[in-house]
Amino acid sequence: VEREIGVEKNAYSDTNYTQKIENGAVVANETVMAYDLVLINKGNTDMNQITFVDRSGAPFSGSVSFGYDVENPTIAEGGESENHSTVKLGSLNSFVLFRTDATGAEVSDSRKTFTTLKELSDEIADMKLPGGQSLHVRFLTATLNVQKAQMGTFINNLTVTAVSGGQPLSDS
Repeated sequence: VEREIGVEKNAYSDTNYTQKIENGAVVANETVMAYDLVLINKGNTDMNQITFVDRSGAPFSGSVSFGYDVENPTIAEGGESENHSTVKLGSLNSFVLFRTDATGAEVSDSRKTFTTLKELSDEIADMKLPGGQSLHVRFLTATLNVQKAQMGTFINNLTVTAVSGGQPLSDS
């Protein structure tokens, strides 16, 4: 039995998820970034009790938690820095999840769309992710507003926990 977890957080400059933003890239002010949060089951046993926790670094402090054992999932949009720059977390109008296989191909009939974060969270809470598959979650956005003559660094941390074969796993 193999148990291993992986996490990716991919940012896109469009809500169709076609224009990926590479790590370290410069992003224009007021760009709405759409995230693809990915849990990878690198093992060969099912994963369950899946929980996502996404936090913006200080001083912005935006966050969202959803999935297993999250009673009331909400998005805390975050605050502003001492130079009045902001990073505001938000969401698209729909909450989408789907699975991909080890080759990256979407698993048929796995795409589901929800109208609320609570519905998405409940689905993930009850989900079993088969070994070798990845779970993609798409709804989270961030909008940066850096004041003129300022440079901004935005660090956003995604942590996912799950259980596989009775063993707790975590990755950031």
